[in-house]
Amino acid sequence: MRPASIVVMGVRWARTWTCLAFLSTLALGTFVVAVHAAAPDEGAVPLQATSGDGRYVLVAQPEPPCLVVLDAARGEPVHTLRPLSRDGRVATRIAALRTAPKRRSFVVAPADLAELWEISYDPHAEDIYDGLVHDYRFGEGVPRRGFLGIRRTTLPEPLAHFVFDAHEAEAWALGAAPPAGSGEGHVINLDVRRRIAGLPASRVRAAFEAHQTTTPAPAVASSQTSARDVPASRAAPAHLTQTQTASRRWACAAP
Repeated sequence: MRPASIVVMGVRWARTWTCLAFLSTLALGTFVVAVHAAAPDEGAVPLQATSGDGRYVLVAQPEPPCLVVLDAARGEPVHTLRPLSRDGRVATRIAALRTAPKRRSFVVAPADLAELWEISYDPHAEDIYDGLVHDYRFGEGVPRRGFLGIRRTTLPEPLAHFVFDAHEAEAWALGAAPPAGSGEGHVINLDVRRRIAGLPASRVRAAFEAHQTTTPAPAVASSQTSARDVPASRAAPAHLTQTQTASRRWACAAP
């Protein structure tokens, strides 16, 4: 075979593999972006989600690690939360962040902690009791305020991503990919705050793809909140929140 023919065939093979890689990325792109969107790239817009009533934006600030609750209208912080596990370890990265309008809360999956966090933006949210309490009426345990506090669910492994069921009572989640985790699916009940069942990873991926197909474009860039969940009159100004979260750094004062 002549050298010229070898070169032409090599170019054709390269184009074929490039095309296949592109199609694979296109087919799985939504899922891949969701899993890796939290990587703290320099200058990237941090993960964020808008509350169902359009009043708040929760921002996962990568450095220093902090969960910042912004007033959506002003783009200024009203509360900050240190991303700590129940035993005091710091989450260095957030894998996924969503709003649950029916629950009036944000749900956060730290990438390197085996927990799932729910942060209620309901001013009348019940107090949070960490650990076991036999009867709160007897004063057992030390409560924390439920409004904008972290309600933790302990899990067997860190999560890579999750979606809600139709009632937002459960989170269907994928464990972190090996070697950090199993990559398997989990069903997590948000009310009882524990994993209640396993699930094939393929079903979680299918649920996520279905969610992406039926969900309109987000109201705020990088938010995973549906635009239909945010009233137009109270939606966060996208240009303000993007500018604020990409260029500013806030100190984390609250535990």
